[in-house]
Amino acid sequence: MEHKLLKAILSNSKIEEKGLFSGEAGVCLALCMLKSNFHLPLSKEYIDKRISDIVKSLDDVGDLSFDKGLTGIGWTISMLYDKGFISGDIDKILFNSDAALYRELNGSEGSHHSLSCSNGLLGYLIYIMSRLKDSQGRKDSYQNSLNEKSFRLLIDNLYVLVPSAFALLSKDVYISILWEYPIFFVLMRKAMELGIYSRKIVKLIDLVKFYLRSSIPYYNINKLSLSVSITYLNEILMDEELNSYKNGLMDLIDFQQIENEIDNRIININEGWFLCLFIHSCAIMLMKKSCPQYEKIVLNRNWLLDNFGGQFQTFLCEKPAHDVTLINGISGISLLYSMYPKVFNVSYK
Repeated sequence: MEHKLLKAILSNSKIEEKGLFSGEAGVCLALCMLKSNFHLPLSKEYIDKRISDIVKSLDDVGDLSFDKGLTGIGWTISMLYDKGFISGDIDKILFNSDAALYRELNGSEGSHHSLSCSNGLLGYLIYIMSRLKDSQGRKDSYQNSLNEKSFRLLIDNLYVLVPSAFALLSKDVYISILWEYPIFFVLMRKAMELGIYSRKIVKLIDLVKFYLRSSIPYYNINKLSLSVSITYLNEILMDEELNSYKNGLMDLIDFQQIENEIDNRIININEGWFLCLFIHSCAIMLMKKSCPQYEKIVLNRNWLLDNFGGQFQTFLCEKPAHDVTLINGISGISLLYSMYPKVFNVSYK
């Protein structure tokens, strides 16, 4: 599987855009993760050249967005640094990105931002938490102090934004890997694990719980995605109200309808079968077998793999041209497959 993914990317990987979601940064990250996790034959010179081009692109990008701007490219560089593909002073490389984000957040209020992962607060949060992880061992540095301030400002901005953002949860008119609400709960766990501004994060989650009481997603796959993300957060929070909401969501899921909700385009990670497979696999890994719907999750997940897995591998071999971008193409599947290879395990029971 990994060799087929690598061949598909290398055959179609010339992209002019530099950003994460639809550009070179996303493709390069997928290649590096394939190489790192499966020891694939990519030369150091080839990888170094692509990484060098991404680092240089920081000087040419004007916006902060996570999808195509500084925070997305910066997160890519942070990930590659963590995996050993980049050496040297990461704070120096990302100094301008850190400073630009702090300037954006300082003095602003959540009402001026969106919750979006693409160009809003959640994308910024993904970036700044990766930077705080980079700075472990250098907690007294000026840049770490600046990034901690940005982190606190982000939590404050989210607190202002939550009432208007979560009021829209039940108006899910699409399914997407970028749907904000599951990402929010996953990031709240990651934020709590940092041990910074913990009381305000708990207050933020308590505020969210108030708006959850009257909010139910329309799509069944979104109900499952939200349930999985709440389960992940609640492993450390152990909140009875969140657990009750999650159980209520699970009871409402019609698993037979999920196949009618996904985009059957074979390489669309954003709305398609691989996203659905990933959500089901995460549900199996996080939820206990005593969960009343556990068997249905397993059966649905195995149906997805049986119905689409073989087609996908055949498609990789037979179709010479592919979309290789992170969100709508092969690089996204490659990245998730590299990070979570159990998604493709056939033997879930």
